[in-house]
Amino acid sequence: MRFADAIRWFFALPDPAVDRSAMTPIQLSNDAHRRKLRTPFGRAMIRYRILLESIPHRVRALVGILWRATAGRWLWIKSTDFAETEIATMRYVANHTDIPVPRVWFSFKWGNCEYIVMDRITGITLFDALRGGYLQDGNKQDMIAGQLARHMAQLRSLAPPPNSSISSVLGGPVRCPRLFQDPLYGPTAPAPPTGPFKSEATMNLQLRHLRNLETCVPVVVAAHSTAHPLVLTHNDLVPRNIMVDHAIGKVVAIIDWEYAGWFPAHWEICMMINWEKQSVGLGWRGWISRILPRHELTYAQELEADASLLKALWVPERHA
Repeated sequence: MRFADAIRWFFALPDPAVDRSAMTPIQLSNDAHRRKLRTPFGRAMIRYRILLESIPHRVRALVGILWRATAGRWLWIKSTDFAETEIATMRYVANHTDIPVPRVWFSFKWGNCEYIVMDRITGITLFDALRGGYLQDGNKQDMIAGQLARHMAQLRSLAPPPNSSISSVLGGPVRCPRLFQDPLYGPTAPAPPTGPFKSEATMNLQLRHLRNLETCVPVVVAAHSTAHPLVLTHNDLVPRNIMVDHAIGKVVAIIDWEYAGWFPAHWEICMMINWEKQSVGLGWRGWISRILPRHELTYAQELEADASLLKALWVPERHA
């Protein structure tokens, strides 16, 4: 083997005698990869590249271990792009009710994402407690349901500021996966902001995908012709967002307030029943009848109308 050929083989360089002009980019890439696999230098470079690509994952894993062993025992960091609104909501709820919410220490932005540093909540989610069979004791179930009922009564008793619209506690846009989904980002992306809505009629128009009310089924016509008072709404009150101490039957925190805001009084239960599917097999409907005992009957028409629109039209992709 000539010296030039040996050098070309060792460094996995292409043979100039081979015509590659007709090869596609994929064929050229595969040819280069095969050459590298045939030489010690090429194989070493492939292993080196794999090692470099794995370093960020290893660093993240190491940082995670160190965090959980130190400050992570007391603090929780949540990544979001709606931090200001969620922080304002949690502080508003903490200042006006005795609903347990995580205490926020500070927030910061890194790259394109915002982070909220808050207290780590001890306990498990109600979802895990139900799925794990930790709440077989009916007395503990009653205790937790009773606490949630009192918390929701407090939340719904808060009066909105004068001239309020359907908005966040800051008066700006809201986030709700039922109200709007940008088609450019797909159904699995976080709900983008929508609103604020100047009236319930505007929000209803968006739910109908901008269709005239007269074209809808009678239950939608009846529900969307009724005005409802605005109440502070969690908007995602489901078992995965309720932290409990199942051993003593206590609600230790209600978390994830990024979707919260001032909404019509029926909206909480519409989201709890029509939108929440993950907890159906855990008897969630029975819990709702204890957490919001009157509302399942009071807003039966609104529930049916929302379910009808959801089935027929799905989530709006345009703003009203």
